[in-house]
Amino acid sequence: MNRIITLLAFTILTIGQGFAQNYVNYNRDSRWFIGLNAGATWSTQVEVPYRFRGGYGLTFGKSFGMEQDKIFSWDLRARFLHAQFMGQSITRYDLDSSSAIGLDHYGSNTLQTYQDSIGYFYSNYRTDLLRGSLELVLNTNRLRQRTGWNLSVFGGIGISGYHTATNLVDNNLQPYNYENLSGATVSNLTNFQDNTYETDLVGDANNYEVDWMPSFGLGISKQVLPGIAIGLEHKMTWTRTNLFDGMPNNLDGTSSLLNDKYHYTALTVKFHLFGGKHLNDRKDDVVDVDVFDTNTNPPIIDEPVSKKQPIVDIYDPNSSPYTTTESSFRLKANIYYVENRGGVTFKQDGNINTNFSFNPTTDQFESVVILHPGQNLFEITGVNDAGSDYEAVIIIYQKEEEPRNPPIVTITNPPYTPYTTNSSIFGLVSTVLNVDAKANIHVYLNGVNLTTFSYDLTSKGLNASLNLKEGVNTVTVTASNEVGSDSKTVQIIYKKPETLQPPVVTFINPGVDPYYTSEPTINIRATALHVATKSDLTILVNGNPLTSFSFNTTTKEIYFSTGLLEGANFVEITGVNTAGSDSETTTIIYTRPETPRPPIVTFVDPGVNPITVYSSSYNVTAKVEYVNAKSDITLKINGVETTLFSYSTSSDLMTFTTSLVEGSNVIEIRGLNVYGSDTKTTTIIYKRSVPQAPPIVNILYPAVDNVEYGSPNITLEASVLNVLSAADVNVWINGVPTTDFVYNI
Repeated sequence: MNRIITLLAFTILTIGQGFAQNYVNYNRDSRWFIGLNAGATWSTQVEVPYRFRGGYGLTFGKSFGMEQDKIFSWDLRARFLHAQFMGQSITRYDLDSSSAIGLDHYGSNTLQTYQDSIGYFYSNYRTDLLRGSLELVLNTNRLRQRTGWNLSVFGGIGISGYHTATNLVDNNLQPYNYENLSGATVSNLTNFQDNTYETDLVGDANNYEVDWMPSFGLGISKQVLPGIAIGLEHKMTWTRTNLFDGMPNNLDGTSSLLNDKYHYTALTVKFHLFGGKHLNDRKDDVVDVDVFDTNTNPPIIDEPVSKKQPIVDIYDPNSSPYTTTESSFRLKANIYYVENRGGVTFKQDGNINTNFSFNPTTDQFESVVILHPGQNLFEITGVNDAGSDYEAVIIIYQKEEEPRNPPIVTITNPPYTPYTTNSSIFGLVSTVLNVDAKANIHVYLNGVNLTTFSYDLTSKGLNASLNLKEGVNTVTVTASNEVGSDSKTVQIIYKKPETLQPPVVTFINPGVDPYYTSEPTINIRATALHVATKSDLTILVNGNPLTSFSFNTTTKEIYFSTGLLEGANFVEITGVNTAGSDSETTTIIYTRPETPRPPIVTFVDPGVNPITVYSSSYNVTAKVEYVNAKSDITLKINGVETTLFSYSTSSDLMTFTTSLVEGSNVIEIRGLNVYGSDTKTTTIIYKRSVPQAPPIVNILYPAVDNVEYGSPNITLEASVLNVLSAADVNVWINGVPTTDFVYNI
């Protein structure tokens, strides 16, 4: 298309060299014009990067203000555009439960297969566009007049119908395995795919999505002849939708907020039509110079030029009466000396008909009239200030009746007779012409009249499913109408197949390999085609034979239930017959669900319950296991809840210091999680006087002896009872006494 336009432009430029100075002829054309264009298309603000494609179009309109020396002029034009847009992403679109939101029109099953198999796909699209619009164009009229160059800017609004599809699966309707792709480039991807674009995203091939869209553009053109200009235009259209490329999301899976735009850059050819109102060649105004005396002053003409009466001349049809077999007719006439359409009256069978066109510049009258059978009278009257004229014509419409033909029966399947098949079911296909209904047709199989067949009046096609007997089957198709009848007979020989096929084993459940589950048992279903009995099947589960399974010899379905080991479990099914064998293996990975663990509360210090102390405060340490945070722990001291404690999630240790009242002090700790709770209490008895008792030393942390630690530093915690001050406590490290400790009496 681009080469043709280029050649046409070169030819026009070559011819137009002789008219280089005659850029515009204001008195030549009617201001009406027609234009052709073809060029390249692409899109922006799309989520799928574009590929250059092409389109072509047609414009038709009229110029306003195209007068001598006027700076600007306007064009009002209608535009038709047929174009195609394409895009191909070279970046993966990763699929998960979040990024798949909004992609329902891609087909959830296909996307799920991509997600389960390789976890991504490459998005692409092809959009076919049909558009009709109305545009207003601003031209540089004076620049065109003086140089032949015209700069233009235009805007418009129109109705666009578009169909967007994607190439998502191959010829077998299976997702592409992009793992086999040698590199994610546009050429590699387009060669890797089958270029069918089978998945509709917006609309379909027979039902386009329709919406209104605004556009804006710029152009430059060169007047190569007074009536011909070639140029270059660029037009941008706002689609008002984010689905022009079929993809509503960004490549990272987030929803896109920008609507798509498309562009069209084209080479244009514009033809100004002949026969304008601006001709100034009326013969009535010509003065004969021979009547003047060259020795006297020019005469003064006092009398006005007389106006001529109208003349009506119907030239198509060229005779009256005129006979035709068509139900419509384009009536044509010349009406001279009538200034406008209001001076013309058109009648059909005595009734005024306003469905006509009249151009007072060319004197042309036309009307497409609908005829009724028999005589049709048409009258045209032209009127001006000088008088009127009238002419009539009679058109006779003779409706033709199609001749009735006898039926014609043709059997297309089987293609010949006798025909041999090894299938007991046969699809009979026939064509039956010149019948009005299925009731005019009879189909016989071995002499038995069949009624279970279909007949399409539009395609004239007959289809029937025949149940054949072994041996020769005679099939006859007859048809009749009021003119005659026709009949065709074929023979179909059915021979039962004798070739045994080797087994074909297929897993139905699980449907994917490997299959992940948290259930300890699984129900397995499979099929084993061309296997006669259960004894022809061998099933191994983790290498161990399984005999407790069922096999349906009619449906060829295998069913059994088996327990699973933690980790990978291998199931193998083998089918054999005299023609061969087939084995199929699947892997089932069982993950044991996590065991629920309710909280466990253990008092570390005090380690005995109850405990008697002689100090008014006490450092309490407890271990609270299987809670997530401090907020899951409740502490009550003597029935009063408090949050003045610390908790380490790494060591599960809870510590706090409490003031004691004389007598019993009850400490209650409660841990809570989704699986339950645990509550422990301990009693600390506070006495003011110290009893006469020997000291008691308890090592609190570490709680066990001979423990290995990964750090060179450790904090030792111990309780020393029945002493009055730190001076009564001695600490040795590796036999060396130290005073680097803190004792809380």
